[in-house]
Amino acid sequence: MIYLLVITLLVSRPTTEMGPGWTYNVVEITGLYWHFVDLVWIMVFTFIYLL
Repeated sequence: MIYLLVITLLVSRPTTEMGPGWTYNVVEITGLYWHFVDLVWIMVFTFIYLL
């Protein structure tokens, strides 16, 4: 959750130092990371609690 909060704060600040498209890349990478975490928890739940 701290990672998501930091990304939200970075994206919400108006800045032009890194170029116009950097916020899209940061949000995309954050989304990929979040989906990876979802998949890991699905696997953990399946293999530990259901088997």
